[in-house]
Amino acid sequence: MSEKSKHAFWEESIKGFVQASDADDFLHPALSKAETGYALTETQYLGFNIPEHDIHAVGYLWYHPNLKTVSGGIAVWQGFKEHPLQSEIWDYVTYMSDDCLAGDLHHYKLENSYSATTVTPLKKHRIQYENARGNNRVDVTLKALAPPVMLDTGMHFEQPMKTHGEICLAGKTYAVNGTTIRDRSFGQLRRESLVPLPPLAWMNAAFDENLAFGCTAFDDPAGNPDWKGAFSLPDNNPLRGGWVMSEGRVSKIVKASKITVRKPGSFYPDTVEMTVVDEEGRTLEIRGKSSAGVNWQTWHNMDSNINLMRWECNGRVTYGDYQEFLWPEYVRRFYR
Repeated sequence: MSEKSKHAFWEESIKGFVQASDADDFLHPALSKAETGYALTETQYLGFNIPEHDIHAVGYLWYHPNLKTVSGGIAVWQGFKEHPLQSEIWDYVTYMSDDCLAGDLHHYKLENSYSATTVTPLKKHRIQYENARGNNRVDVTLKALAPPVMLDTGMHFEQPMKTHGEICLAGKTYAVNGTTIRDRSFGQLRRESLVPLPPLAWMNAAFDENLAFGCTAFDDPAGNPDWKGAFSLPDNNPLRGGWVMSEGRVSKIVKASKITVRKPGSFYPDTVEMTVVDEEGRTLEIRGKSSAGVNWQTWHNMDSNINLMRWECNGRVTYGDYQEFLWPEYVRRFYR
């Protein structure tokens, strides 16, 4: 087992970045041969949003190469849902044969009709879905706003994207014209063991080709989160990793302080206030306000909420993700 494969990307702070290649948009069989653990994972995340209608969406592929199984599909929801199956589209299949990946990630189509096409590696992707019974349809293209940001492990990247297309929800058509951050992970184990930690958030936004960020962080104990005193953070540091893309340069986040205010009676975030400092000494004050959210239990020992967030930074406004991971010890003690 390689040292890099022992940790999921969120379990270690970013030390720097490396260059992504076109091959990173496709499967990595050599890494699969090097890592024999059953939890070896490859993922592809392609989302979009329609802020003016409080619509958020996730297209997802989760591949276990050593188990030869695939999970994946698409979810589209409008506003906040008390239960994920209330979503306008919720079609996620947990176990499929990896026969569907015979064409690699150039193009695949899952049993539920969700499909993804790599039109041009690192530059252009297309996701599609159709369910005639529900009169639902998705056809969205994602085009690169900037090159991907590849972590120093060489096993995870995130990329600002421009989205364009059209969806149909129960017969009603909506135009897609926004921004998002897509990601890819490969070559690492994704364990499902219990984790004695407070909620951990993956946050990102693409304002345009000149400003974007991605940050993974816990709330700062200095902000008196509800769990203060009950949990200790790894290295006593809220920051697990992050990057800022500004003025044509990518720099790593070296310090972050975040506090989340939740909607009453809910785990959903209402507002987020965050200050980040990058390696160039720049400070960004980032504020978020959620407008849509759904619960997604990707595996049984954790829970997550995926939220559409209105982000403000340096006088700019855009919309992006606030995804939060919750584990049983926190939920047992603090969910009321």
